[in-house]
Amino acid sequence: ARVFAPSADTAARIRGVYPNLAVTVRPHLEPERAVRDTALQRHGQIRRIAVLGGISLPEGGLLLQALASNVRKRGLPLHFSIVGFSDPALTGGLERAGVLETGRYSTDDPTLDCVARAGLQIAETGRHWEDEETLDLVTQVSADLILLPAIWPETYAYALTLALRTGLPVVAFDLGAQGERLRDHPNGHLLPYALAADPAALNDRLLAVDVSANGRRHGAIQAATYKNLMCDYYSEPA
Repeated sequence: ARVFAPSADTAARIRGVYPNLAVTVRPHLEPERAVRDTALQRHGQIRRIAVLGGISLPEGGLLLQALASNVRKRGLPLHFSIVGFSDPALTGGLERAGVLETGRYSTDDPTLDCVARAGLQIAETGRHWEDEETLDLVTQVSADLILLPAIWPETYAYALTLALRTGLPVVAFDLGAQGERLRDHPNGHLLPYALAADPAALNDRLLAVDVSANGRRHGAIQAATYKNLMCDYYSEPA
């Protein structure tokens, strides 16, 4: 009877296939929006870049490998860490290129799927354990900025919310929901999608991002809130 999309970009892509379909944009609920400054206020010679979550091909796994390989070839002061883990098919290549992985989160339980785990975490504590662990790990790897290397258009990008919660500069391609959501954020740095095919130029752009205290902005993350999900989310717009 009705169709909902979590971003305007997603709604536009659906309408591109079904031009006569009415699509209502309703961003996802974000219960955790507080910024927790993960910056260490250090002045290291190497710029440390964190990539969050489980990294596969669509999330930019091969691009990340190409970036790290270019760093080694050119001797650039960059280091990449995956705060999380990679697809096993990519792990070997990433490791050889010098990309560090912190590994699977301690909250992972192989007997439950990710949706069930998330539901249990929220029901038991009201918080996302995995999110807090990720923020801890961002500090442990001494990250200067966050890179979201996804090469496909995200429909919403929960990883972006987590990236913004670090208080660090966030870099992503101007693509899909990640571009839509990050465009007006003071910590956001959007790059042309064409750079996905040019690792050298992309690394140069990463080196140019201001990671000093002046380059970080702290404010509430703009995200949707619904007092009553059933009424506020599914009700007809005013």
